[in-house]
Amino acid sequence: MIMLKAYLLRNLPEKLCYRLNRCVRSVSVKHKKCDQTFRSYSTRPIAPAWNVLFFGTDDFSAESLTALCNEMKLLRVVGHLEVVTSTKSRKPNPVQRIAQQENLAVHPWPLESVPPGFHIGLVASFGHLIPKKIIEMFPLGVLNVHASLLPRWRGAAPIVYAVLNGDTKTGVSIMQIMPHRFDVGPVLKQMACPIGPHETAADVQTRLARLGAEALLEVVRHLPHSLDDALPQLEDGVTYAPKVTPALYCVDWHKMAAADVYNLCRALGHVTSNWHGTAVRLAQPDAPPSAPSPVSHLSSLPATAIRGGDAASSRTPRRALSTESFMGEQSTPGMVRIHRAGARLRVMCADGSWLAFAKVTIIGKKPMSAIDFYNGFLSKVPLDDWMLT
Repeated sequence: MIMLKAYLLRNLPEKLCYRLNRCVRSVSVKHKKCDQTFRSYSTRPIAPAWNVLFFGTDDFSAESLTALCNEMKLLRVVGHLEVVTSTKSRKPNPVQRIAQQENLAVHPWPLESVPPGFHIGLVASFGHLIPKKIIEMFPLGVLNVHASLLPRWRGAAPIVYAVLNGDTKTGVSIMQIMPHRFDVGPVLKQMACPIGPHETAADVQTRLARLGAEALLEVVRHLPHSLDDALPQLEDGVTYAPKVTPALYCVDWHKMAAADVYNLCRALGHVTSNWHGTAVRLAQPDAPPSAPSPVSHLSSLPATAIRGGDAASSRTPRRALSTESFMGEQSTPGMVRIHRAGARLRVMCADGSWLAFAKVTIIGKKPMSAIDFYNGFLSKVPLDDWMLT
């Protein structure tokens, strides 16, 4: 009986041999095509060591690659590991650096064919659509670490759009890559995590990179059953996160509330606007108020004191700086005022509340403080012209 099982294992088609691995006991034999070794069992199956071709480029994908390297060093479910990455830049990307440190073979993208002997392709933040012919060269197909809870935020920038839209929860999805379309394949595993109200996209990316590596290892450790348990994505709740373009950074002060601008800055690191024909970047915003407060407790102060931002206004809490009003002035979205004591540039938003920024940058120049922007730009034009468009 054992000899019959060994014969079947050696001669099964390559795409089927891994499935029989979990059904056979007391056999140790190597498959003649894919070099998969089936080891002896006692009372429960032992997962095989898969040969993995990893696709990635950036810090997010580097976290998953590091986890796979550790599995290989510990002689667990990764038997052999090589890397595919984009090599356009002369400077090595994070995945290339790890590959060099771990002496992993690196294959440049685009890939014409898959080197022989690989069982599965694993992808994390790769940014390229993998052709059908490449996918079909892997007996177990290709799996992707996607930084959202699919089907929400399919596309290239799921973390940015989750933060930009004020989502309070996100996560990672391990999914099968399908030909011709991004992020539509069945999902093998999802893990969720919260998004704090003041976390940036960079903060969330760091946490999701670790979570994605953890979820990926869980899936690989339970292959091929993970593939059998994959579920198709729901048709409801599909949203898209396309590539970030320069237009996304631009603020429309007449349409965007303070919370919207704040979330946009959290997502992108800064926002852009226009000061009398000059492009400017605004960064490091204070948290906006939970609700507009057009009349503040400073309304009893003289108008000149509020305008100038003297010592009296410095008693206002940091969050309240964005809600102060200016006596005797009509509030117009895009209107700019300076808060000297707090060293903040405040801008009126569409909902009637102010959003305060600590840093201003004229495109092409070094970042400056709000006070420096006042000295170099605001002070040179009449107060009525202090407007961002």
